[in-house]
Amino acid sequence: MHDEAIPYEEMAQEAISMGDTSGDAQMLLKAIEEDRIEEKARFWRNQGLCQYCGGSFTGIFSKKCSSCGRPKDY
Repeated sequence: MHDEAIPYEEMAQEAISMGDTSGDAQMLLKAIEEDRIEEKARFWRNQGLCQYCGGSFTGIFSKKCSSCGRPKDY
């Protein structure tokens, strides 16, 4: 997973701090964040964990996350 800042992210944040009003920088930051969320969910699914919070599952027939209570849906 990527925890370091992405060059485009730094440029977008700088543009916003300098008063960018076009909205392009904000859309870029939103897309980067969505990619990070999906990457994290994919990693957790591959580990057999809850894709929403990374918690472990309990139950034999109907598995539910022990942290957030959501059913295993993959």
